[in-house]
Amino acid sequence: KATVSVLYCNMDVPLLYADLLRSIHDERVMEISFDPYSGTKEITQNETEDGLVVGVPPEAAKAVMKYIWKEGRDRDEGCVDIMLMLNAEHGPSWAKRGKRLMKEGTGGVSKEERFLRLVLKMNPKSHEGWKYKAWLSRFNMAEATAEHFEADVELSLLCCERHPRNYYAWVHLLELFKNSRHATDERRLAMMKQMRDWVAARPSDHSALSFNASVFASLTCTADIKGQCLADEREALATLMNRRTGHEATWGHLRWVTSCKWSEPYDASPQSSLQFGLKQLIASVPDPTDSVLIKSEKTLEHTWASRFCSWVFRNCPPHLLTSPHTDPNLVRSIESHLEA
Repeated sequence: KATVSVLYCNMDVPLLYADLLRSIHDERVMEISFDPYSGTKEITQNETEDGLVVGVPPEAAKAVMKYIWKEGRDRDEGCVDIMLMLNAEHGPSWAKRGKRLMKEGTGGVSKEERFLRLVLKMNPKSHEGWKYKAWLSRFNMAEATAEHFEADVELSLLCCERHPRNYYAWVHLLELFKNSRHATDERRLAMMKQMRDWVAARPSDHSALSFNASVFASLTCTADIKGQCLADEREALATLMNRRTGHEATWGHLRWVTSCKWSEPYDASPQSSLQFGLKQLIASVPDPTDSVLIKSEKTLEHTWASRFCSWVFRNCPPHLLTSPHTDPNLVRSIESHLEA
């Protein structure tokens, strides 16, 4: 059980400022977060197995911010740290930290990485924070170790959990797997498998589904391994669409799965990409006579199915649609489902 110790029982703002700054620099502190449900104006520390977690009530945060501006302390180095912790979108403060780091060199990267973890855990969808994270990764690219890489992956996934459809975190994660020398094909394949499990619980996350498509494009392994990876992606998507209806993101991913081999020699097997897409279209469109589905679900599924069908016939290479391997009964079945 976490033990809570009250640090201050009043709004002595200079002391709150000093203690918050001390918490930022304390190696034992693993996270600083807003605590809107504490019911007090006190800063607290929660001792956990991983380290200390500092809770900052909104009232205390507002008081410290006013103190910073009123006392003209916005030029202090410590003030820059607090400013970013409470307002991660303050671009000038990130610029100051960047200039300071460039003077120190790569020796100060570890300290900067720890600070960024604190900021992004507190502000998981901060545009300026993730932009600075991308700059820091480029700054330290030559000396980044496998441990740095895995820590970045863990932080990105944590922020994606805390803020659904976190575009900035997904972009950073994708850049890691596309550009880092530690992102081997084996690691990419393992990450794609992890993402399939992730999406099974979050079928509305467009960014997570797009992540797998982009990582697949960066694979440099053999055609057989890529083919097996694609087959696993098809199977996972079919299972997801059959179990979880009403999610536009899965229909968008179906487009990628259907089209990702159009530029390669046509696969004449029944499990070809086009055949899979058309069959999944039929399987995913709900039966209009099914009384279990509410009207809105039927309408949404039919809308997305119609768009997918139009997209296939608008974008699919003509020689695939006219190929003898494309079952004409699939098209007639699609039309009958959509008309109903």
